[in-house]
Amino acid sequence: MDWSKVKSFDSLYQAEFLKEILMEQGINAVIVNNRDSMLLIGDIELYVQKGMEEQANAIIEEYYGLTMIDSFILERPVSNYQKFIEGKGIETIFKEREEPYTGIRFYELFVSNDDVDRVRPYIDPEKIEGWRSVAICHREQQVRYRCMFLENRDIDQMVLKVKDMNYKLQDIYLLVPQRDYLFAKEALNKLEGWEPVADFEQVHKAQIREELLSNSGIPVIIKQQGGIFKLFVPEHDKGAAIDLIMSHKKWIKVRTYGSVVEAQADQAKLSEKGIDASLVTMKDSMFLIGGYDLYVSDNDVQKALELLSPEE
Repeated sequence: MDWSKVKSFDSLYQAEFLKEILMEQGINAVIVNNRDSMLLIGDIELYVQKGMEEQANAIIEEYYGLTMIDSFILERPVSNYQKFIEGKGIETIFKEREEPYTGIRFYELFVSNDDVDRVRPYIDPEKIEGWRSVAICHREQQVRYRCMFLENRDIDQMVLKVKDMNYKLQDIYLLVPQRDYLFAKEALNKLEGWEPVADFEQVHKAQIREELLSNSGIPVIIKQQGGIFKLFVPEHDKGAAIDLIMSHKKWIKVRTYGSVVEAQADQAKLSEKGIDASLVTMKDSMFLIGGYDLYVSDNDVQKALELLSPEE
């Protein structure tokens, strides 16, 4: 594949951020880091596939100079955070996008790079006045299902993704208004109207079944109780959930990815060929949670490996 340089950066974060945006739009992109780690000199360069320069430059122009401070798959939790930040006198930019491989809509909140230091104190749940953290998760859809559960009980939500100094995500906090905290906490503990369908000693096994059920339209909440990871689903989905879990006895990891975009592309490719594939996320990656492990049923391993492109 031929490559063409489209931009140089001083910041690896900015390069990684724009690479992810480009790949989400279906543009292959790579980073070449020429920076000397001791002297901090040299460029960090972003390349795209030849023939895609014009489209890539248009996207870079739209996003260059911005830092994402929040994103989520539901609009309201991000909008609530936007209102809080703008209440501190900091201008924000709200964007909506759709992932090309999954069709899932994301709602993203940005500030100018010049305002990052002003925002930093508020990327801390304890600094969000009037709101209180009711749950901490490491997977996006786990927060989503808890939000949906609370929404059905007329409890407002805010989602805050806490990053480290390198803007790598550490945890996703679900916040509710202070006045609703005790009610929300008790509701999430009881999960009234939801039933347990399976439990696992290892979290990745619970996540595989969570992905399987979610892909079939069944909401799943994972709760850790006494070292065991329990899967809860709405009581009307219990029978279908158990049938699905029992029909997939053994799962094998076929690939690990650094990019959620590449992982979702391969997951979609396998799905088109009738192969059920599950993504399991691991903590401490850029932007979302990732690395990403792709699992398939043991009966589909050979076919999946033949369909996936060779690893570079």
